[in-house]
Amino acid sequence: MLVNIKEDKMAEAWENLVNAQVIYGNVIRNSLFEYETHYNYLNRLEDYENLLFPNFHFQSVGGLIKKSHCSICNLKSGDCDHIKGKLYFGELCTRIITEMELEEYSLVENPANKHCRVISIEQNGIKIDILTLREIKN
Repeated sequence: MLVNIKEDKMAEAWENLVNAQVIYGNVIRNSLFEYETHYNYLNRLEDYENLLFPNFHFQSVGGLIKKSHCSICNLKSGDCDHIKGKLYFGELCTRIITEMELEEYSLVENPANKHCRVISIEQNGIKIDILTLREIKN
């Protein structure tokens, strides 16, 4: 992340920070032992977020999930004993949604997924990058 910032790659820096938060959070949730250093590291990542990046508005969607399956066994969600967010032989169990009926779209401050951020704004016909506050040229 810090190398990305130095190279003026702000979007990549944000993605790397969020990926680190998600991956380390998964490590902590799946750890058999609880260490204070785990949370110190997550707190340091949050401090980087607050210090180096602007306050974002994020997007969130809600809807009816019509089809989904387990990432471990590919069975229909709920038809297996795997638990979302747990590791199975090094693989993280997730719910893969393949069909959803969209019901709502919201702007939120505390999203479930920090990758879903507002990327740009348009003002007086000029598109501005939220991270750099620079004009985006087409």
